[in-house]
Parts: sequence; C-alpha cells; structure tokens
Amino acid sequence: MIDGAKRVLSTDIRFHFPRREITRPENAGGEAHLAVSVEEFHARTIANEYALSWQAHDTCYGISRSIDVHLAQGKTVVVNTSRTAIEPARTRYPGTTIIHISAPKELLAERLTARGRKSKTGVHARVARLRRFDALQRR
Repeated sequence: MIDGAKRVLSTDIRFHFPRREITRPENAGGEAHLAVSVEEFHARTIANEYALSWQAHDTCYGISRSIDVHLAQGKTVVVNTSRTAIEPARTRYPGTTIIHISAPKELLAERLTARGRKSKTGVHARVARLRRFDALQRR
C-alpha cells in the first residue's frame, strides 16, 4: 500500500517517503531499505540520528532525522512504522496523522508465513496483536 502511494506521489514535491534503516540484509525481501548492522543501528541511536526508532520482531528500525528538513519545508512525510512508534511520533511531531493500513488477518498470516522469518506460533502472535492497535487508532 505505501509503495503504491509512493509510486503515485513520487513526482509530487509535497510528499516525502524516507527509506527505513533496518537491521536485516537488503536482499531479505520486502521493502527497499537501508541495511545497517545492529552495532551501527545502536551507534546511530546513541548519536540521536533517528527521528524515530523502534524494535520489533527481533529487528531494529529507524527513520533518519533528515525528515525534519522535509517537514520544515512543509512537506508531508509518509513513514511506515510500528504501532510502538505511534506515541513517540505524536510527541515529537504533534501534527502527526495515523493511517492504519492492514490486510485481512488471514492474508496477513499467509504473507508472514511466506516470508519464512517466523514460526507458526510467531505468525499467530503477530496477527493477534492487531487487536491492540484498535485502541491506538481511535485516539
């Protein structure tokens, strides 16, 4: 969904779609991201180089502070985050709007299984966590 929006809006200078920095190899599949080692991620976190960062599913994710430049220019910055990054985003960026994009639970489970990164129990746990997002979404 975000990739689709990015394709449509890529020539619109009002929008910016930063690449996430992720502690997994670039060839691991999924989104185009900047691969960083766990050590590099932690060093960048300590150096306050991330506007937002979080850990999920044994992986670290970061969004560069360079988004602040785009926001200062009045651009809309579109970021794919974890539910755990919502409150920090709202605190740091009071005008944050949350858009929840998800697939039906059955399709999500199928996609997670196809990635091969999780056990069946892990896939079930991740799908079950979607219910907790409902409370955050209503705020």
